[in-house]
Amino acid sequence: MSGRYYDTGWWTTAMAVRLRELCEKQPLLTYAEMAADISHEFRVALTRGAIGGKIARMGLPERRRGRGEAPVILPESPRKPKPVPAPKLPGLSLFDLTYGACRWPILELPTHEYRFCGAQKLPEGPYCAEHAKRAFQPQRRS
Repeated sequence: MSGRYYDTGWWTTAMAVRLRELCEKQPLLTYAEMAADISHEFRVALTRGAIGGKIARMGLPERRRGRGEAPVILPESPRKPKPVPAPKLPGLSLFDLTYGACRWPILELPTHEYRFCGAQKLPEGPYCAEHAKRAFQPQRRS
């Protein structure tokens, strides 16, 4: 493969710019510390492996830290986290499901919490009428 590989995944330009800033302005940060910083700032879940891969793809210098070195302790950030009100989530939790409730899973992305539809299910299956149509497609004849 010739040329340079550019990642077109879900990394936003702002996230890549922040990663470049961290690499240039704070050279003692570990990948895990960078992942925590970017994850907190952009409300995503990044791992140290994701940071290492992105640094390699961006052509930034990799970091090496020998065994036994003390971790770098950063001063408290002057930014105060904004309080996020707990939203009223639709559907039922696993513990609130009853026998006649629809079991169609709903993933809430901000909290990564699974909830379930909870509407009255059909007698012949685990889902309500709307979700049964989506789950059980009629077979096509060829």
